[in-house]
Amino acid sequence: IDYFIERQRSKLNKEPNRQQVNRQQTNRQRLAAPPPPLPPPRQPPTLPSTNLDDRLDFKVARILNEPSPRNQSQQTYIPP
Repeated sequence: IDYFIERQRSKLNKEPNRQQVNRQQTNRQRLAAPPPPLPPPRQPPTLPSTNLDDRLDFKVARILNEPSPRNQSQQTYIPP
């Protein structure tokens, strides 16, 4: 049981470490780029989540708008 708990702890410890490394890399890239429109990650999680949701909504809308004419053309070919 102790060994299993240690495994879970090691997994939990590895995941945030990787996230911290990724955050450090993104921070370095932001510092390297002088005009960063993205705000620092010090804001509450509600604002970034809404921004991500908006971006995902735009992406989904684009994806749905792109194949929709193709699907309509295929549907027109199928009935006759």
